[in-house]
This record gives sequence, C-alpha cells and structure tokens, in this order.
Amino acid sequence: MRPRCLLRPRPDHQHRWRPAHDVKASPGNREYHCSSGRIRLAVQTEEQWHSLAVCLGRPELAYEGAWEAVRDSPPDGGIARVLEEMFAEDPAHVWAKRLQARGVPCEGPIFREET
Repeated sequence: MRPRCLLRPRPDHQHRWRPAHDVKASPGNREYHCSSGRIRLAVQTEEQWHSLAVCLGRPELAYEGAWEAVRDSPPDGGIARVLEEMFAEDPAHVWAKRLQARGVPCEGPIFREET
C-alpha cells in the first residue's frame, strides 16, 4: 500500500506545500536554518527518512528502528541538532533541489524576517 501524501499545494499555487492535517513536530517535521534562507521538512515515513539520510550523506542515520526514534524525538533534541548543523552548510535553494530529487517532502527556500 502506498502512503498517502501528507502535503497539499497551497491555494496560492506558489509551489509551496502545507500539511494536509495537523502533524506532530519532530526532527523530520520542522523548519531548519540554512546558510541562506530556511527549509521546512515534512518527513512522515520510514522511506522518506531513509531518503533524507542518504541525501545528507549520512546513511547511518537510517538504521533499523531509526524512524520510530525520530518520530518520537523532540523537535529540538539531539537528532535535530545534527540536522541543524548539516542544513547550515548550504543555502536553502540547494537543499530543496537535493531533497526533492530524492523524494523528501520539503518546502523551501523560505525567506522571512525573524520575529
């Protein structure tokens, strides 16, 4: 059975996505600062987490049982800190292209003022 898409196009059709329903924040489902702009991940399956790990060049993050650990981790915990460091290395538009090429659901680049 194919997992259902958890993202829907925004009504403004600006090639950005929003969650199809409320989704718990986790390291795989949150926004990250990049060297320029931000990117929002919307990873909701083990397959997507594996694709993210490969895209990051860190396949060891996709060990057996990793998805359950990530899904239940706090959005600002240890796993998130590893991702924060990695995403800070390149601009959001570069990450968006890489992630989308691997089928990792994401939105970016996002540019907005700090509040």
